[in-house]
Amino acid sequence: HNEFWITMPDEVLIDKDGRAQRTHAPLPGDLRAAMLPALAHAELAQRGLAYKFMLYGDDDTMFYLHPLRKLLEGLDPNRPLAMTDNIWLHHSHPHLGAPRCTPCKAGPPRAAHLLQSQDKPHLPRDVNQDEDRNISTANALPTPEQLSWYRPLPGCGASGCTPEIACRPYVDRGVHCRFPVAHGGAGIVFSVGLMLKMKSELLQKCLSKEYECSGGDCLLSRCLWHTFNVAFTDPGYSVKHSSTRDVVFDNMHFRIMMRDPMRQLGMGKCNRLCKWQLRNGISSHIGARYFPSVKTATELVTSMCASHASAWERLATEPTE
Repeated sequence: HNEFWITMPDEVLIDKDGRAQRTHAPLPGDLRAAMLPALAHAELAQRGLAYKFMLYGDDDTMFYLHPLRKLLEGLDPNRPLAMTDNIWLHHSHPHLGAPRCTPCKAGPPRAAHLLQSQDKPHLPRDVNQDEDRNISTANALPTPEQLSWYRPLPGCGASGCTPEIACRPYVDRGVHCRFPVAHGGAGIVFSVGLMLKMKSELLQKCLSKEYECSGGDCLLSRCLWHTFNVAFTDPGYSVKHSSTRDVVFDNMHFRIMMRDPMRQLGMGKCNRLCKWQLRNGISSHIGARYFPSVKTATELVTSMCASHASAWERLATEPTE
């Protein structure tokens, strides 16, 4: 598969005398995870391998290349871009009040097929059906509902989406704008324009000053915001309908369906919104740590790949509504 490997040592959490050290994040590999994009870019440049976009995620993040290629059509890879719509804010994700931008297309805007928000998905029983339920891991304030007024602005210009643009709706209302954190398990797309800006020595210098972060994705998000003046760009689907059901980076409402979409299609349990997610969903977070073994998690990924390939082939024969 034309793979190659680079190494970086774990962060030392406990010294040789058994004393706990102040750490950047809880796990010994978190600092390495934050450095990974810059290390990968440097290695690719050294090998003379050109690219336009880099996919960044956990080791159990699964990207769907058919919808991803469609999403990236018309985007300028030379403009700094960090794209995701699964973003943490105030201990909640995906948070539709997170400061971010919508994309600027290099050419005429692509006519995205966006369903009406009243369309209800026909999902397996164990997928939540409540339209306005926020996916959250903690009770935090302000809630997404309290920030429902927030609408991201387009991140146009040579600098792309900046914190200043992302925070402008907050500033206009006199509300404090706090930097957001991308959910690493959902994945992020980085443009080569951003990676040329994200020099490894500058990233390393930034990370050396950041402590008490929740993980590598948190460390990287802080440095994007504070050092590289880059905020996240939302594909725009969830902005259109103000609903987490339209998130395309690891949509948590559709996780069960995305594990075996061909089965849902075959059983007639995939309606318009379900099919829309199949056509446009960018990634899934497998959650490999909850499986009894690496072998079991790998078998799931293999079966998901086969099911998605069959589902896309079937959907290709159906008209897009």
